[in-house]
Amino acid sequence: ATSRELGRPGAASAQTLLAAMSQADALSRFSASSPARTEAEIDELLAALLRQHADVGEGKWVRIVEDFCRLAAEEKSKPWLQRRAKKLASGDSAAAERPVVSIEHMEKYGRVLIATSPIPALQVIVAEEPLIVGHATVSDALKERLVPWCQSANADATDALKVVEFMKAYGEADQSTREKVLKCYHPERFDKLPQSSQAFIRLREFVSTEAWASSVTGEEMEKVIVVKLMNAHPFSVKSAQATAVFEHISVPTNSCSPNAVYTSQCSRHPGRGCLIARTPIAVGEQVTLSYCDPFMPRSLRLSHLQQTYAFRCDCAACTVGPDTYGCVACPKCIPRGEDGLLPMEVPHSKSGYIYHHPQDEPPWLCDACGERFRDDDLSVGGMPLADMERMLFQEHQMLEAHLSSNPRIDFDELMCHYASVYRPLGLRHGITMRVQLFLCDVLVGNPELGSDLLESLIDGLVATVRRNGEQPGEMLPVLTQVAHVLVRKKRFDKAKALYDLALEFLTIYGEGSPKVKDAQRGLQACAKKDPKLDEAFEAALCDLWRFAAIG
Repeated sequence: ATSRELGRPGAASAQTLLAAMSQADALSRFSASSPARTEAEIDELLAALLRQHADVGEGKWVRIVEDFCRLAAEEKSKPWLQRRAKKLASGDSAAAERPVVSIEHMEKYGRVLIATSPIPALQVIVAEEPLIVGHATVSDALKERLVPWCQSANADATDALKVVEFMKAYGEADQSTREKVLKCYHPERFDKLPQSSQAFIRLREFVSTEAWASSVTGEEMEKVIVVKLMNAHPFSVKSAQATAVFEHISVPTNSCSPNAVYTSQCSRHPGRGCLIARTPIAVGEQVTLSYCDPFMPRSLRLSHLQQTYAFRCDCAACTVGPDTYGCVACPKCIPRGEDGLLPMEVPHSKSGYIYHHPQDEPPWLCDACGERFRDDDLSVGGMPLADMERMLFQEHQMLEAHLSSNPRIDFDELMCHYASVYRPLGLRHGITMRVQLFLCDVLVGNPELGSDLLESLIDGLVATVRRNGEQPGEMLPVLTQVAHVLVRKKRFDKAKALYDLALEFLTIYGEGSPKVKDAQRGLQACAKKDPKLDEAFEAALCDLWRFAAIG
């Protein structure tokens, strides 16, 4: 029939006919007895109606409104449909396209998220509202009772409160939502959970007398707690940070070199969590997230994942590829002193680092001289490298924890701490990079202590991240703030380069995001060669300066 139609003089093109057929298929899905109900269906219906009436002109909206109200479960006004149409045109609608992923089951991992269409880098994979959000709605009386319970259970009170808030959100949810939350549960026996999580399981008894827990069995509440501990994501609720579980976003398995990243701060999808591709994802490929700090070396990652999530990671980054953030200075290229430490001044540009290749023997290979080393060849002052990493990582965690409650630090002491990390490990090691980021954070708020040092540190960090094939805008969240300091120092070209680097990744948050606006304002200052930022901008920056350094 199509061939005969095309053979008729003056007939429409094949593309026009096929588009009309596709449009008819989309509209045939909906009727008065089977109307469009969900957000995705509403967008699909509206998109089909827009195509159907595209040639009618302004009068099309009378027909679109009439047809929409006939085929949708809920009537919408002309202004509402026009606003929705603009979102569809700009791609801002969360359900403007068909899903590009599906939830499937794998025997080894349980539920996984699989790409059903090619996904380019930096594209939003999923934007969805949380199933439940645990935030500050627990009564003061319950909080007071929780303090002695935490003391007796040797549990962290802040973490315990977050678990209780999450349980309350579940207890107040409808049955359909509860069923979706419980699908996130992976059937591990509770005794396999890490020791740090065992205490929280007993919270089911603590809340059993609460009205909102009356309809939830003890076994069901145990599963809810496990879902909170293993599958929940941070979620921004106004100015507060809560925890949330999602139908799709809480499914991805771990990879220490993930192909996706999560955020709840995308301005294009307010009130939603977003899963965004870090790299191109092929059809049939698993969508993965990282469950740990991106700068952790392999030895610490494996230990952290086992202790926190009760599994041993077998991703490619842990079993095949070189350990990019576990590299140390090559004993031949960068000789150590008699104390086993590196010289006080080693430039970031100095080459000669050895990387661990788990499938090779000997496993350590220098990227400059090509020399190989065994595990036994690597020690610092007689201490095995893995033990040294663990000790230095714990020391830095203790410093950060101390400063979170008392944000004042002696700058000389901080520089000594920095030297105590990079001299055993080298400047490219992940723990050293964490300390360098921390140091940048302090210098951003106190640039009088050394803007030259700040610029040198950020140059080294950018070079290392690029060398490892990562995106500086993602890995180095201080880029924009460092650029602000350089604007004040009239180093406009360097500041512009950092703003551009930051925006290569920050675009995932949308044009309306404060992160993007900050970088764009900085670019405007560079274009004008104006070192003075406006007062509102300065006030916003002050909120980012977490530490008062004592020179």
